[in-house]
Amino acid sequence: MGDDKISQVAELHHKYPVEFAEMIEKPIHSNGNTMLMRAAKYGSGQVAKYLISNMKDINQQSNSGYNALILAAYNNKFEIVKMLVATGCDITLKDKSSRTALYYAKECGNTAIVEYLENTQQQVR
Repeated sequence: MGDDKISQVAELHHKYPVEFAEMIEKPIHSNGNTMLMRAAKYGSGQVAKYLISNMKDINQQSNSGYNALILAAYNNKFEIVKMLVATGCDITLKDKSSRTALYYAKECGNTAIVEYLENTQQQVR
């Protein structure tokens, strides 16, 4: 999504704040994925940033228990991982298989994300 699309989304948010707030929180797919999860999975950084700043619950989970952080870590979207963590996304959240974003980052060989999440976990302790 380019800057013009973000401008269009922002305009909708301005014109219809209540409807927009409800829309971005609701799943957009039968699997329970939200707009933020989709942005995290596909690496839409500007869209993710916009949604993060306008969502009530960035830890929302899909039917499988995935959240935006798990999807970003799995798909090697490091900038989005950092945005989510910086805004308070729960790095210990587990999916229905009891796996965290760190697990998926390791499984996929996303070394920079693994190091970042491990360092973040140590700081939290």
